[in-house]
Amino acid sequence: MKEQSSLKNITFHSIKVTERTEWSFVEIFNGDHRCTVEITSGSDTKLVVQLFTELFDLVKAKGVKDESQVEVIASLTTNQLQQNQPLAIAVSALRTGLIMLAAQAKSMTLTEYLGGESKLNVPLYANINRCLLGDHRTPRDFGNAAERAATDGFRVIKCAPFDDIVAGQSSSDLLNAAQAGIDRVKSVRSAIGPELGLLVDCHSCFDEKTAIDVAVKLADFKINWYEEPLPPITGQAELARIASRIGTPLAGGERGYGTKFFVDLLSGGSVNIVMPDVKFCGGVGEAKRIAEAIIFKHGRVSLHSPSGPVSQLASAAVTAAVAGSSLLEHAVYEAPWRSDVLTPPERIEKGLFWFPNTKNSDVVLNRELVIKRGRSWTS
Repeated sequence: MKEQSSLKNITFHSIKVTERTEWSFVEIFNGDHRCTVEITSGSDTKLVVQLFTELFDLVKAKGVKDESQVEVIASLTTNQLQQNQPLAIAVSALRTGLIMLAAQAKSMTLTEYLGGESKLNVPLYANINRCLLGDHRTPRDFGNAAERAATDGFRVIKCAPFDDIVAGQSSSDLLNAAQAGIDRVKSVRSAIGPELGLLVDCHSCFDEKTAIDVAVKLADFKINWYEEPLPPITGQAELARIASRIGTPLAGGERGYGTKFFVDLLSGGSVNIVMPDVKFCGGVGEAKRIAEAIIFKHGRVSLHSPSGPVSQLASAAVTAAVAGSSLLEHAVYEAPWRSDVLTPPERIEKGLFWFPNTKNSDVVLNRELVIKRGRSWTS
């Protein structure tokens, strides 16, 4: 994929979603087109904005013919980007933006530009965690959210039931603290019945022994994957041992950068399902390369996408472009006005993401909603 740079300027936008969530975006302009890329990064957003601005100015001055040249122009190594998440987000956003602008110049959808055939939709699974942050975390709350998602047509539900666990405790204390989360999973399974898929995300809160003990308890609820009981970036050996001891597939890798990281993760037996995130992994082009490499090695790929509609659209395009991709993540019920962030609006129905009815990649932010709920600025 060759993307000739003729970059002009950038504008940043943010939208307040909840007390805990703010979606952040960068809008990139060249001579004829513009695109919007998500850079949501919590407390690191200010730093990401600074890094992106510096990177944009550098690439604008030097020019690129291929988005993969961004690392070379900036004199960055893959290892540096793996160790520096704000920098990885900035690099990933610019790489994605260059591809999106190139797709628009050719009047192609992003899926087409990535080498796939445009589709009407891609299937999703429902991540109920974003609507359960804060005080609404009883087993009944989890069950109600899961039941709502099932009623809305999602056939697979994911929960993160252990987010209140403080990592670093003794194994016995971790196991005791995990009981509340196990009760939440039990409630979800009871609410959705035996036929729907159930995924459990641990957000890296366990040690090796506790991860195995909890997996044994969760097996009673027939979960379909066990996500990141330990961090894949630093705990690959431990994850491989866990995988050899339990019958549930391990998933993870959401913070990984570059194809080699994910191939190593799969080859070392640390996971069965890799989860690249377009915001972290190097952008949409790198995500496609990761997915193809993993599927070639007979692994499974499910893009990580618990963010806003801009990242969701980009992730859906990659998912559609790679034959054999597994379900794409979607964070449900975080904001009732979510669909209005983009023009045309995001459309999710009966567990499916529906691509906008446009001939290229020209969806844009809803300016009125940004004014009402957020702000815009230039660096």
